[in-house]
Amino acid sequence: NIRSMFKGNLTAVFQSLKAEMQQYVGDLQFEKAQVIKTKIDQLSQYQESSTVVADHIGDLDVATIIVHNDIAYINFMVVVNGRVLHSKNEDVKLGLAEETPEDVLSHVVAQLHTQFNSKSKEIVTHIPIETLDTNTAVVIPKSGYRKKLLDLSFKNNEFFVLQVKKKKALLLEEDTAKNMQTTLEE
Repeated sequence: NIRSMFKGNLTAVFQSLKAEMQQYVGDLQFEKAQVIKTKIDQLSQYQESSTVVADHIGDLDVATIIVHNDIAYINFMVVVNGRVLHSKNEDVKLGLAEETPEDVLSHVVAQLHTQFNSKSKEIVTHIPIETLDTNTAVVIPKSGYRKKLLDLSFKNNEFFVLQVKKKKALLLEEDTAKNMQTTLEE
């Protein structure tokens, strides 16, 4: 049950719990059946609160890239049954002049797709990218639930960019303060 839950497959968990509850009811162990019913209700509430889009959409990956100065900021999400199962932000220093955002995003998506063991055969993004798997479709949505997921990825990415900039500003302030302190001590 736990393994299924972490993979985003709550249907198997619901089925198992309902079977267990029915067994307790059949054995006239109503208190134990009520405990299982409470677990089912809590799991149902969790499912409702964690669903981002309709659960019938299946599995897909969502990726966005924002390039600022010489750094590419990437957000990657694995969506299973309408729920974001994994999300990761990365920043990549662009080193070569001929590196395009499409190339960088293609490379990072391939790495993260493997890292998260994604089973998705669809990648939702805002720019055309190459995939290593010819059975994987790249979708650039204009509207609908895929667009909603793409917008969510952009929001995550924009927040990540702000966090990185704040962190760099704080580090710069700390370095400046240390340098000033050293200068004053001399």
